[in-house]
Formats: sequence, C-alpha cells, structure tokens
Amino acid sequence: MGGRSAREVMGMLGLRATAVVVALGLTAGSATAAPAVPAPAVVAEAQVATSVLAGMDDAKIKAYIALVYADLFGRAVDPTGLATWSAALRSGTPPRAVADSITGSDEFRTGLITGAYEDYLGRAPERAGSTFWLQRMREGMTVQQLEAGFLGSDEYFLSVADGVDQYFIRSLYRDVLGRSPGDEEFYYWLSRLWGVRVGNGLDTVRPRPPAPPKMSREQIALAFLLSTERLAVDVDADYQWLLGRRLDASGRTTWVTAIQSGVRYESVIGSIISSQEYMSYL
Repeated sequence: MGGRSAREVMGMLGLRATAVVVALGLTAGSATAAPAVPAPAVVAEAQVATSVLAGMDDAKIKAYIALVYADLFGRAVDPTGLATWSAALRSGTPPRAVADSITGSDEFRTGLITGAYEDYLGRAPERAGSTFWLQRMREGMTVQQLEAGFLGSDEYFLSVADGVDQYFIRSLYRDVLGRSPGDEEFYYWLSRLWGVRVGNGLDTVRPRPPAPPKMSREQIALAFLLSTERLAVDVDADYQWLLGRRLDASGRTTWVTAIQSGVRYESVIGSIISSQEYMSYL
C-alpha cells in the first residue's frame, strides 16, 4: 500500500525539498477546510506534536503542509490547500485532526484505489470503477476490504490464476505475502476454499477429518491481507517511506493489532505524519 522502492524514495526526498521551497513563496488564497475523519487518538504523541507545532512560525507551518503533500500526493501543495490547512493549524486545530482529514480525502483514497488496480489487476482503473470504489471507501470500506475485492474478483481469478483454484492460492501467497506457501499452508487454504478437507495422505486417514467452514475467494484474500505477516510488512514500508527508518517491535505490535481491530490504514498514515518524529524533518 504505502511501500516505496529505493529509487522512488530518493525521488520523493528531492520533491520534498522542492515542494517546501515552493510553499514558502506561495500566497495563500481562501478555502473551506474538509471535515476531519474520526480516528483513534494516540494521546501522548498528539500532545507532543501539538506542542511542537505551537512553537512553529508561519513559514514552518507552511513547510509542514508542503512536506505532507509531497509525501502523500507526490506534488507541490496548491494555494487553496496551503491556505486551508495552515489556517486550521494556526487556529489551534490539532495536527492529528488535520492529518486525518488529508488522509481521508478523495485524492489520497484515489491513490490507494489506483495502486490496487495496478498491483493486482496489472492495469489502470477505468473511470467508472474508480468512482465506484471511492464511494465504497467514503461509506466505510477499508483499504484491505478494497484489495480483497480485487483479489477475489473474477478478473483476478481468470487473468492471474488462470481460473484454477490451486493457482489462486499460490497467487495470493505471491502477490500478498511475497513468497510461496508450504504444503500445509497450501492445503489448509485450498480446504477452506473448497469446504472439503484435502491434503497429502488424507485419502488413507480414517475416519476422514471433518470438512472446514467454506470461505469465498474474497474472504480468503481478506484473511491474507489482515494477517500479521502482511500488515507488519506494510507498516514497515510506511515507516521507511515517511520516517526513513524500520518499524520497531513496539510499533509493529501497536499498529498491526490496531488495523486488525478495525483501525483504518488512512488513520495509521495520519498518525505518522502528525508525529513529532515526522515533524523533525522540518
């Protein structure tokens, strides 16, 4: 979701510097702030970040907004966005609330949708498809549910897995976890897909083991996407992308558990970009 290659990170660092310089020379126009998206509070960190921001002058606040736009959108901040978010921060709106509004925006979510199309279907989104998924996310669909929809789709099954259930399981391991399955893993998920216990040597076992509850392709894909193995990789990539370091053990436990408990990916990114550590780039 949020990972970047080394080349992309280097390019983003250059864009960061350019965007901040441009922002300091812009004249802010009038704008209406977007409503904040509710997110779980990380109280101590939020208080520290608010305190840090309180000590910033107007130029530093603008530089912070420019940095966020460069990182999340890959572009320089526009005058309207700069005016909106700078005014909000100067008026005392907590950085976390501003960050959550930015990561809950249509622009950020459209980027997530485009990434899912490219990663799992190997193509750009058509307008109708992008509009459909964006509306679903506005209604509460998480990015993991979005991606599960792509992985469980007939298009993925036919074009990537050749319409074969066994290939589908192996494709999930490759595309979601970046590895091949062990025999036990492979047969476990194939059993869940078929609703029949399968595996090496089971034909000779008596009595035959009971059939496991059947799961759809989309349900299996969601289980992969919400696995600790996958989420730890995702958040680690986000830490490298936005903080320039690997995810520590404490952060791994905190964020993986939070996402598995229902916290949205947008909120994770909002927390990172409103942290004292992220602001230290200024």
